[in-house]
Amino acid sequence: MTLDTCYIVALYRSVIERDAMAIFTKYLSLDCSHPVAVSDDLRVATVKLMCHDDGVNTDCFNACQQAVLRILDKEYVCTYVPYRLGCFSLQIIFLSYAVEVMRDNNRS
Repeated sequence: MTLDTCYIVALYRSVIERDAMAIFTKYLSLDCSHPVAVSDDLRVATVKLMCHDDGVNTDCFNACQQAVLRILDKEYVCTYVPYRLGCFSLQIIFLSYAVEVMRDNNRS
């Protein structure tokens, strides 16, 4: 590896570590400002992936992400979709909303 490549890899790792700590501190730590309802076991598993000997595992939040998606699906989407959206896919609705927002922004 060249010196430039080593510098880029080190910079990339430091950015990942900084971002991982910011996410953990804001959403998962015991005294976080915006708590996400995950189990203590999942929190500990995430910490282990973040504090790995080889640096932060880039997949350290995947299990938490899946837990949050299950909560959203159970608490919000499943109760809302049958009554308000019928057979439409949420993806299509969100996409059409994004197109409308972009169209409105371009008009301004």
